[in-house]
Amino acid sequence: MADSPWSFWVAVINIAAMQAVVFLTHLRSGRISRHFARLKRECGFDAFLFFHSKGDGAALLPSRAVEAKERKIAYDDGGTDLIFIPAMLAHEGYEHIWLVEYDADFAGNWKTFFDKASESEADFLATTILSKEDSEGWHHWPRFEAPPEVKTYYRAFCPVMRCSRTMLECYVQSLQTERWRGHYEALMPTIAAHKGLRVEDIGRGLYTNTPDDPLLSPGTFIFRPARDRYFHESPASFETGFLYHPVKPRLPLARRALNRCVSYYNDCL
Repeated sequence: MADSPWSFWVAVINIAAMQAVVFLTHLRSGRISRHFARLKRECGFDAFLFFHSKGDGAALLPSRAVEAKERKIAYDDGGTDLIFIPAMLAHEGYEHIWLVEYDADFAGNWKTFFDKASESEADFLATTILSKEDSEGWHHWPRFEAPPEVKTYYRAFCPVMRCSRTMLECYVQSLQTERWRGHYEALMPTIAAHKGLRVEDIGRGLYTNTPDDPLLSPGTFIFRPARDRYFHESPASFETGFLYHPVKPRLPLARRALNRCVSYYNDCL
């Protein structure tokens, strides 16, 4: 029997109803708290704040933790998966989990973004998804390793991304084979594609950047340079309807000192 005209929208509604978002930050400030509060208020589904001071996913990803230590992969230079994978899997009952880093923003109501992006049923949804053939200059390729049967490598840019629970569990299982190594922004899309999962770009209608540039600049969703004000603080300086990254709110000196102390304390535990 042919699908009814409503079947697509029923699927979209079902996906939206089974989603949640994890907001990841390693800094504490009133500005970041207000940024999260807006996201939580507008997104249309459950939102959770996850604060971290260092990567500690050894219990779930022991092989990955060993690799990070041996190869000196910092949590903010390719090893962030040791933080966000446990955080995303901790929230049961959701088929799809979004990750939004504290320095990512949307110029407009967050629900507008999530409604549009949630039309996709992909297992892995992120920005700037390119094959190695189309992004040979990406400086993390030399450290990337995959099983010999993997013929096509992919990379992505992931300050905002969505994973299905199937994708997250597949990622954990794959890393435990110790056959995959390198930057998580290559590991995630390549593993997903190799395992036959659905991989999609969020779509150029929701962000802009320059993939051939090492900093992805110019564009709205780039690596550098950074903005210092969120959309809700300075809406006139944003072009409505696009994702933005990075927004690095300048913290008061006392707050920066406190964050450094907290980080040092946790690193000593």
